[in-house]
Amino acid sequence: MKHKKEVFIAALIIVFLIAIGPSIKKQVGIYTKGKNIEKSYSKDSLYDIYITNGEGLGLIQISNIEKGNINYSKIDNINVKYDSANFLFIEKDLGGKIYVPYYSDIENPKNANRLLIFNEGKLEDEIEFDDIRNPQTVISDRENNRIFLEQNITVQPEDSQGLKLKVIDTNSKEVIKELYLKGYIRDYYVGEKEIVLSLEGANKLGFLDAQDRSLFIFNKETLEFEKLVDDVKDISYIESLDGYLFILTRDSKIFIYDENTLEQIGSIELGWEVSHRMKVINRKVKLS
Repeated sequence: MKHKKEVFIAALIIVFLIAIGPSIKKQVGIYTKGKNIEKSYSKDSLYDIYITNGEGLGLIQISNIEKGNINYSKIDNINVKYDSANFLFIEKDLGGKIYVPYYSDIENPKNANRLLIFNEGKLEDEIEFDDIRNPQTVISDRENNRIFLEQNITVQPEDSQGLKLKVIDTNSKEVIKELYLKGYIRDYYVGEKEIVLSLEGANKLGFLDAQDRSLFIFNKETLEFEKLVDDVKDISYIESLDGYLFILTRDSKIFIYDENTLEQIGSIELGWEVSHRMKVINRKVKLS
């Protein structure tokens, strides 16, 4: 899905670093508590790779990439202020700032109610919330300078409108709107005009009148709800390619939608008992 390619590329670089081992020229600057972080961070790197590792936020800076010769430095944890925090999700904006939900903190649980913003190797800002804790999935709409932040997954009271998805303006750092989801985000796709969320777990969260798995689609610019794809049940996976949305269901059906009109084009019966994941490949592009 769009924006996830960068995460994949970053992962490939890390795997490459490990694989070629002794042939790498290291320039190591390991952070230790109390050390001035700015002395270790270089503003001359080619690539900055931020990595959530559960307990902190690591940073790899690559200054040169050649075959058998990658120069890099490593900072184990740039999260100096909240050193007992647990991080999982991460995103970036158009300007290269990094957004990390404060996912959990066993030692200081009261701190896990904010979104941390990192820039050039250090904590630059944070947005604190008084109505959600342990935020998780974060989505970036870079073209419109917005970050979407999902609240923690908890069973909801009967009068709940849904799990909150906060819309944050990355310029003002203000919450400009809240969307309500009947289910938690399993996967998502950021398109040219819309954002598609694959939701699941509605019934377990207390939304007994809602379909347990569904697609929630809203306009990127207006933030208005466009369509809930409710004619596809038990969605297992979604993928977008060449203007089409491919939707795989657990009972082994593939539904194909027009990405722009959100109209169903057709479906394929696979005949298998269950299906979990899929990948769609454009063979014409692959073979050209």
